[in-house]
Amino acid sequence: MNRNVLALSLFLVGLCLFSCDKYESEIAGTATYLDSTDNTTYPAAGAIITKRAVKGDTSHPMGAVIANENGDFLFNYTTKGSWFLEGKLTKDSLIYTGVSEPFTTNGTDKINCDIKLYLLITEEDTLP
Repeated sequence: MNRNVLALSLFLVGLCLFSCDKYESEIAGTATYLDSTDNTTYPAAGAIITKRAVKGDTSHPMGAVIANENGDFLFNYTTKGSWFLEGKLTKDSLIYTGVSEPFTTNGTDKINCDIKLYLLITEEDTLP
């Protein structure tokens, strides 16, 4: 192989490695829900937690995890950027939902972001 081609190839690979966004941030937290029958907060075991990337005025889902029996969840290998989390739990035919506060990752940090889920009230629930 020509030395110039090899040198150019190595340079381009190195440039890509150092210019790409890092995927080392972690987002961890605990999901809980406020039970509608006794007004007590419980771990949201089995809740689906969706990580959403914020781009301008819109957001896009970028992965989801299921909270464990303690309501704990973890997103590994997150790039730097602006994010928020959405949570959803179906329990005893009731739907609990919630949204976290927005936050920013730098590509190497560890973010703690708890999320609280509340009973979803629809228009049908309020009709006589």
